[in-house]
Amino acid sequence: MNKHFAEFVEIFAPQVDRATPPSDQLDNLKKRLPNALIDFWTTAGWSGYADGLLWSTNPEEFAPALDAWLGQTSLAKQDEYSVVARSAFGKLFLWGRNSGMSVIINPHMASVTTIENSFSPDRADNHISAFFLSKSKDYFDFDDANDKPLFSRALRKLGPLKGDEMYAFAPACGLGGIPKLDNLIVEKIVPHLVFLAQLSEIEFRHLNVRRK
Repeated sequence: MNKHFAEFVEIFAPQVDRATPPSDQLDNLKKRLPNALIDFWTTAGWSGYADGLLWSTNPEEFAPALDAWLGQTSLAKQDEYSVVARSAFGKLFLWGRNSGMSVIINPHMASVTTIENSFSPDRADNHISAFFLSKSKDYFDFDDANDKPLFSRALRKLGPLKGDEMYAFAPACGLGGIPKLDNLIVEKIVPHLVFLAQLSEIEFRHLNVRRK
């Protein structure tokens, strides 16, 4: 892996619940993802970081969730998207083949944020490296109804997540539930993301971070 990913692994230690990607699957993913990301996964696998706050993901495993959130929208026709990372609370970070890290899905808030950036295909490795290295741990946390981060409290209450799990709310926010510690549960991530996509009308937001 390159020096940027190596630094990320150090900052976001410990690594948890590592899964080894099949080599043939990685070969297929090379067609639409940066080489630096493939090299990172080859060395580090798909796993959780910072005790499971952030996870690198198998794009094919998350395809049903991606389809549930974007499949019936015009956005799905604009680029070829892959889920390459997700938070403990199921927030999905998407790489677009022609747009880089350009979509964020927040399932509890039923929102999809598109990001207009200065992506250039010939700098794809730098772009993906910057995503992993430039974000603080707080960026991947989820605030409760009182604007207090939940992850460390969720970890103490419910224990560490496995690679196919997420922290969720019962009742779900889309059903009127309140995002608070008492309402937190552990769910299988992909089926629950598909479920959440059906609860509310999706709100689309746009963020312009293009350099002037």
